[in-house]
Amino acid sequence: MSEDGSPPVSLQHTMDIIETITRVERRFASTFAQVEEREWGTLFYTPDIPDSYDGNHAFVGDGHYDWAKVIDQITGFYEARDLIPRIYHFSSDNDNAELRSAFKQAGFTITKEDVSRVLIYRGPSRIQSNPEVRVRCIDGIDENALAELATIDNLRMAKVIQRRLSNKGSWIF
Repeated sequence: MSEDGSPPVSLQHTMDIIETITRVERRFASTFAQVEEREWGTLFYTPDIPDSYDGNHAFVGDGHYDWAKVIDQITGFYEARDLIPRIYHFSSDNDNAELRSAFKQAGFTITKEDVSRVLIYRGPSRIQSNPEVRVRCIDGIDENALAELATIDNLRMAKVIQRRLSNKGSWIF
């Protein structure tokens, strides 16, 4: 047992949690965007929400590919739809120099080269509930959900949420 009385968390359990979080994060956009799979990754697109970064990006996985061809496929795909080509890349080591070099040479700007961090708090919760805050799970579009969406000033965000809730099995809090 830990000092706080909670069971110890094994390294394998922690790695499993991180793997699950990473997998869900990589697939998040598929809850509201159209998806095309490629051998090197995934293309997400929402032509009706062109300013959505999450809805309009290519996810490039780890591996060794002909990056010039991959870049041509990505830029051609998004430009044919009048969308800005954006690429997300998550990596366990985040040091694929060949990939970084190819994208820089093609004119892409790398805005963050650090690996995504997942922090797991193992201590007891210190959250104090506020009885004035009401949390509910919304798992579909009904009149109440539409009324709530109408109050969102950010039209892009409202469209993303509406598309997400239109997919069976999707929900938000």
